[in-house]
Amino acid sequence: MKIILNETQLSDLNQNFNWWVEQTDENNRIIGLGGKWRFAGINNRVEQLNKRAQLENKNILELGCLDGSVTVSLCAVNARVTAVDIRPLNLIKTFARCIAFGYNPILYIKDIRDIKGIIELGKFDILCHFGCFYHLYNPIEHFRQLSAITNIVALETHTGCPHEKWKINREEQVEGYKGVFVKEHGWKDELSGLDLESFWLHKSELLRLFTDCGWRYEIIWDNDNSINGPRSYYLLTR
Repeated sequence: MKIILNETQLSDLNQNFNWWVEQTDENNRIIGLGGKWRFAGINNRVEQLNKRAQLENKNILELGCLDGSVTVSLCAVNARVTAVDIRPLNLIKTFARCIAFGYNPILYIKDIRDIKGIIELGKFDILCHFGCFYHLYNPIEHFRQLSAITNIVALETHTGCPHEKWKINREEQVEGYKGVFVKEHGWKDELSGLDLESFWLHKSELLRLFTDCGWRYEIIWDNDNSINGPRSYYLLTR
């Protein structure tokens, strides 16, 4: 991956946005200067997915593009990418990052809580669902409708964990599945969901939801030491 901008253009992009991810190209030039996270080249989640699902020429839908680091990584492996986010500024930053790397994905302002609005975009070969599922107030109802979009889902999400590990609101059961409600922080926090709370399924309950809805799953990785609690990456197929 190579940034195609000159130094003045690149500096302009880096200085005029608050970035979350620093992404370096083959010449160690950075787009997203000042970001909380940094990686070189293609995002590891995309690399792992590409090994398993051969993304070239696949129609990919990305839910929640934040500032575009996954988006450009998908474009870099020659996928045909459509990305959505509810926050206009996130889409602007994604567009800017894609310009820097010379890519032109399709971008839409969409609220992933309105799953019918997502379904209206049509069928896709693969759905990339990274870092958004655990920000939903009712992820169960959301998940049940994903089969209308695709037969392959790459899902990275947190799962509920014991009270003593981190602050939660309360343990509950939603539509027969156990988990914890967690406080969200609203519009101004770009990493937050927009409801007052979100529901984090316990891992065993999440796996049961997969099976109940007719999905087979592969655990690509588990990270029990994530700062906000256990986080896992799954490849789901049906």
